[in-house]
Amino acid sequence: MRRISPEALAEELENREIPGWNWTKNGGAYHQKHDFFTVHWEVKVDDRNSVRLHVESPIQSIDPFLNDVKQEVISAILASSIADEVRHKGFVYMPGSRISASSVQNNRSTEPFRVILTQSQRKPSIQDDITTVHDAIGPYVDEIVQKFAERLNQHFIPEQSQRSINDRVWPEQKKSPANNRKASGCALALLLCWLLLCLGLVSVRGRQKGRPRFLPKQARMQFRQISCMREVAGAIR
Repeated sequence: MRRISPEALAEELENREIPGWNWTKNGGAYHQKHDFFTVHWEVKVDDRNSVRLHVESPIQSIDPFLNDVKQEVISAILASSIADEVRHKGFVYMPGSRISASSVQNNRSTEPFRVILTQSQRKPSIQDDITTVHDAIGPYVDEIVQKFAERLNQHFIPEQSQRSINDRVWPEQKKSPANNRKASGCALALLLCWLLLCLGLVSVRGRQKGRPRFLPKQARMQFRQISCMREVAGAIR
């Protein structure tokens, strides 16, 4: 995806949005300056060797919550072992600029670090370069981002929508004590019905050679089945 940065130098950028690293609501986005949070890789077209990780949110005066989360994510990234992992993978690690608390508060976009590729590591396209870096370093970044995912989900997904999603994904959570008692009653009624049928079969077989009963065999069985079904219906109600 290509976009023109609204920053002072208006440098052309190409970036990659990573699934699970982006949140938005109410039509918010970077250009709208509200209701967004994103972590992504980007490359300046005139600096092809640098693949930069950016964490973006509204500034502190517009959205203190999201800006504070951005500061926490950046702090966690800088305190992690990602720098060592970048070097271990054969790349050059460079910490970002404007990572002080005041800079994070007053800027929507903050670059915690960038990965420098050598000419031999470069690929034919910018997207290929981003893929190379993301495949090597992305899992370490994702591990940090996911630690904040629950808080961000709660912020960006309205409470009513969360309940609706939970009802669809986990319908068993809708069970109430009354429903549980009803289910237990049904199970007990079915068990009693099965026992009655078994006893009826034994009784009929034991008396086949004796005096005939008042009701024929099939009529007696149908009567027992009807009685059992009535018990089940009563338990369900």
